[in-house]
Amino acid sequence: MEFCIGTCAKIDQVVMVKQAEDLGFTHFGVGEGPLLFSDPYQFLALAASQTSTIALGTMVTNPLTRIAPVTANSMATLNALAPGRTFLGIGTANNALRSMGNRTAKISELSHSIEVSRELMAGRRTTHNWLGQSREVEFLDKDSGFYNVKDHIPIWVAAGGPRGLAEA
Repeated sequence: MEFCIGTCAKIDQVVMVKQAEDLGFTHFGVGEGPLLFSDPYQFLALAASQTSTIALGTMVTNPLTRIAPVTANSMATLNALAPGRTFLGIGTANNALRSMGNRTAKISELSHSIEVSRELMAGRRTTHNWLGQSREVEFLDKDSGFYNVKDHIPIWVAAGGPRGLAEA
């Protein structure tokens, strides 16, 4: 059986991830809120160095605070620190964007971000649409050790409503 626990990223409380692992939790996720919490990827990198079995990921990030190639890079970098122990939780956002006075992501923006992230995290070239331009993108040196695109990174979609659930 798998058990997941999630919280806000608070950098001085990263020890709780090791405690969760010791208690038998299989997954630990942290939320993203640039004006609310510590940075989730820095928190997860520290957690990766202090744990050995628990899966680590975002619960959740969104396609607007970080564009898809940046999110994919953050996850693939975490995957280099915790090979095969990462997951990407992503949704349209609420607190992360509303706390900055912005709208949540559209389902089309979420869908595109998921597609681009999935392809990049699998080491494949894909088309990224941003600022009215379409460009082919890919990680340039996949065997460098800068990131890990060999171990699969599952994507979890946080969704509500009929369109969000259909996307998930």
